[in-house]
Amino acid sequence: MKNTFTSFVPCENCENGYLYIRSKKNGNHAKRCSCYTEFLKKRYSEIDLFNSGLSRSIYEYDIDTYIGVKSKHEILKVERYINNFDKIFRSAYLYMYGPNGTQKTTIAQYIGRELLRQHFSVKYVLMNEMIKNLTKEGFEEHVQNTINAYYDVDCLIIDEAFDKEKILWYKSNFQLNFLHTLLRKRIDQLNKAIIFVSNKTVSSINSNFNSSIHDLIKRNTRNTTLIFEDHYSLRNDFQAKDIWEIDV
Repeated sequence: MKNTFTSFVPCENCENGYLYIRSKKNGNHAKRCSCYTEFLKKRYSEIDLFNSGLSRSIYEYDIDTYIGVKSKHEILKVERYINNFDKIFRSAYLYMYGPNGTQKTTIAQYIGRELLRQHFSVKYVLMNEMIKNLTKEGFEEHVQNTINAYYDVDCLIIDEAFDKEKILWYKSNFQLNFLHTLLRKRIDQLNKAIIFVSNKTVSSINSNFNSSIHDLIKRNTRNTTLIFEDHYSLRNDFQAKDIWEIDV
């Protein structure tokens, strides 16, 4: 039997393995070292984040870096939501409210990342984008696939929810039917989780949208509304006068 020459290409970052084995006969074969395995884990996770509409930067986020004390107790509820999603919260509806800059989106995306790691399906979308897609239902195949995901995923995260200043809204209010149908089907028929992220209170939905949507959200988030008050800014870490004293 003819011998084949094989060369080993070592990993430059660790000492316990090789990136791959090169063989003249059989081509390249992966032999994963620990850092290469970690690289692949991160790459696949980033692909999952992208496909779910989540930011790649959330991969590195550590909830222990949450800034502030006013809403620290809400972070404990977030952890409980994640840890008990399958048992308790898989059909629950979370309403995350707070002014702009209070880390709501970061926390919501963190929830999405953690649910992905538990192998649940997640879709993150801005309400304006979601409504635009819903009004195109049946016209474009890729849009229809996106709409199907709104219904099918285990957890739908809707950011900038119920803020008409951030939604292209027509005077005829014809989009209301599309929005109402989606929310009611997920809540009343499919019993699948929704996370609303908003700088508008639940009570304001009545005046900005309509009473039926307001009643639907109020009824299903009565005990699952989280209020975020801690603003993320330099002033949380430094006094303004200290900025000029930082050694750069």
